Parts: sequence; C-alpha cells; structure tokens
Amino acid sequence: MNKGVTLIELTIALAVLTIIAGAVVLGVSAEHRDSQMLYNAAVELQADMRYAQRRSIQEGRRVYILFEPSLNRYRMFNRNPYNAIRTVYFDTVNLVGTSFNPHNSAINRINFTPQGTASASGTVTLSNGRDLLNLTTTVSGGRVDFEIEEGN
Repeated sequence: MNKGVTLIELTIALAVLTIIAGAVVLGVSAEHRDSQMLYNAAVELQADMRYAQRRSIQEGRRVYILFEPSLNRYRMFNRNPYNAIRTVYFDTVNLVGTSFNPHNSAINRINFTPQGTASASGTVTLSNGRDLLNLTTTVSGGRVDFEIEEGN
C-alpha cells in the first residue's frame, strides 16, 4: 500500500485552494469598491452643499437643494426648482431620505441664506444596499458644519 500523495492529487488540491482564494479576494475588492462609491457620493454631495452656501453669499439670495428620494436625485436652484443650477442623479448609490424638518418629513430641502447660514440642521442618508452613510449638516451660531458618518 502506497501512503504518499501523487502529483495529480497535489495539483488538484492546489487548484481548489487557488479558486477559493480568488473568490475571497474578488469578494473583498467588490465590497471595498461599493463602500468607496458610497463614500464618494457623500463627498460629492458635501461639496455641492458647500458650493450652494458660497453661491448664496456671492449672489446675495437663497440657494436651495431639493432632495427627491423617489427619483434618486437632488437639485440645486435659486427660485424655480425646474430651472436647476445643478441636478445630480445617484447611479451607484440610493438616496434613502432626509431629516431637515422634524415637524414635516415631507420637506426634503435645505436652503442657504445670503449670510451663508442654512435653514435647518439635518441629515441626508445614502445607501449602497448594504451600508448606510449619513451626511449631517449642523447649524450652530450661524456656522454650518458638514460631517460624513457611517450609519446603521
């Protein structure tokens, strides 16, 4: 009776291990890519909110950002939402919702005054189907802070 391992058995074992390792690496890199796209979308939104704030100061009038979760987009505008300065559709992530008005959750907008202050503090929640990311706008003493944080 031969108790050794043949070259064919060793080759098959190495092939199986290679396939398993490849599947793990691809899964981890896909998860990382999804998380990166979610973070990039939040950073783009944060930059647009800062832009709206600067634009309201420069033009001396309110600039609004209207969030439309049902259409998975947001629009930046001055007076007329149908004449948008900028419209952004999320194609790799989902706009889950906002919380800018605690008294009326149907109001999905924030506006910036000519002084650069925001109408309200609140949160915009984005998702990639697995993870949530919140972009929180905090208004205190006339200052507006934007913070990106992982959700539940």
